[in-house]
Amino acid sequence: MDLKPENPPTDAASIPKAVIFDTSVLSAIGKPTAPAYRATERLFLEHNITAYIPPCVIGEIHPESDPDIKLKPRILEAKNTGWMAEAKEFNELSQYNDGPKATEISDRVRTRMADGLRGVSEDEVEKTDTLLPGIAIQLLAGGEANRVGIAIKDWNAAESAHDVLKNTVYEDVIRMYRGRNFIDWILEQDDDYSSGREIY
Repeated sequence: MDLKPENPPTDAASIPKAVIFDTSVLSAIGKPTAPAYRATERLFLEHNITAYIPPCVIGEIHPESDPDIKLKPRILEAKNTGWMAEAKEFNELSQYNDGPKATEISDRVRTRMADGLRGVSEDEVEKTDTLLPGIAIQLLAGGEANRVGIAIKDWNAAESAHDVLKNTVYEDVIRMYRGRNFIDWILEQDDDYSSGREIY
């Protein structure tokens, strides 16, 4: 089934047990007291889903650029609660079920993203966005999950990764989500949330 990144989950059971967050999604869920954070925590704990934060995302967190975000303590608290974990460093040779290696997929995503942005070279494409599908392959190869989701804000990155993964062995085991739609859907499932709050 070809599920576009714009499509939110059909239900909680359809969400892979491992979901990679990009920096914008991690920021968007807010502090531990925020509605989006609490709703995500409740749903992930209830359905045994783990949010994985790759080193490339952690590397983008610079307190001096926005001291109010305080993402590192947010990761630590979620890790201690049991619904978030840090992914391992990108391994370009990771491979699952004889599919393309992680570096091949990341390179293809980078090329596709550059094609979708006029006047932008591959060297100028956001590197973290291109690595996330490779991190997903690592999780599959390491046996940490049999399906992986990736929640990412950037439309071009999500669509590019989706198109690259299509017609490979990863098509049915790596699911791309647009970050806004993914979090909005989680909030809609949460009884304690009042609708109408803008998260981005």
